[in-house]
Amino acid sequence: MNNTAKIDGIVELTYRENNILYFRMAEKSTIDIDAAKKILELASNLSNNLDHCNLVDIRKMTFMSGDARKYFGQQNKSSVKAVAILANPKLHKPLINLYLKFSRPTLPTRQFDTEEEALIWLNTFN
Repeated sequence: MNNTAKIDGIVELTYRENNILYFRMAEKSTIDIDAAKKILELASNLSNNLDHCNLVDIRKMTFMSGDARKYFGQQNKSSVKAVAILANPKLHKPLINLYLKFSRPTLPTRQFDTEEEALIWLNTFN
């Protein structure tokens, strides 16, 4: 059974049966520190702090602030095993490189062009 929650204009979260929490950023969304905090609070509630991996789809997102990137990078919940970022490589690669370089995520984190590739990698952690 999939459980879904939403923050209008920001993100839709779906907790899938295979212990993947899917973050789908809304079209033209802008993520600031307040939105980042709301997203992680909602994610924690939806996953019920069970072990899982995060699949974060930012392909339709417009912008994420430096504070939000830092906040996400400092995530250290023991229930989150890995984070796969699904992105448009031409548009988001510089943003992801900044995130990985300066935020230095505490969790295993990789960028993928397709959902299939991301799921294969995430399933190695489940």
